[in-house]
Amino acid sequence: MRETINCLREYATLKEGDQPAYLVRMGSFLTTNTATFPDIPNAGSVITGHAGTLLTKFGLKDTSETAMNAYITERDLVITKVEANYDDIDLVAQGDGVIVAKAGVRGTSASTASIGIPSTPENLKFAYVDEAGELQISRDVDSLALGSVIITFTDPAITVVKSGNTQLTINTGSDNRVEIHVDVSTTIKSIIQRLEEGKKTYSVVSNFNRNGISPVASPRPVTVPS
Repeated sequence: MRETINCLREYATLKEGDQPAYLVRMGSFLTTNTATFPDIPNAGSVITGHAGTLLTKFGLKDTSETAMNAYITERDLVITKVEANYDDIDLVAQGDGVIVAKAGVRGTSASTASIGIPSTPENLKFAYVDEAGELQISRDVDSLALGSVIITFTDPAITVVKSGNTQLTINTGSDNRVEIHVDVSTTIKSIIQRLEEGKKTYSVVSNFNRNGISPVASPRPVTVPS
């Protein structure tokens, strides 16, 4: 029997300094998944806007009594809006933890048995950054992923395959010494450091969560800047 999962209504219990970041996450996920929550009382853009307002007023609250009252008013207003969103998310999800996760909120159970593994990473891209020997790699948000494993190398003969539920196998394809970097990331944009400048570079990425890892995907290779 599948476990029924609802929203973990944690917002009001968070430390006040942590609440703006939570709003940013909720706002971003609701915006990405608008079609899933068409009747949400407070849209992603609204929640994101309140994140900025709350953060500003939080920073000023100790400067005067007026500033403190303005902060308290905003804090209480946002709690009301988030609770209304929780109600709609639970109504739409009907106990489905995958749908709850699409709202950018946690479920009432730590168990992810009914959720499954993440999808293959999508829209992978390299981007140049300011520092020599570094590249940024980005991917689309996957609501089921806790993070990703990134394997980066310069030998095109290397292959990486998913060989088990929680295992990737690297085949060097040659007897030559090769340099392979393995990065574990919990963000969708990751900086890969200590790369060999001027070398054509490849990466393979797999998303992961508690249930396992996704199939692998790769962006187009690029040459590391000097």
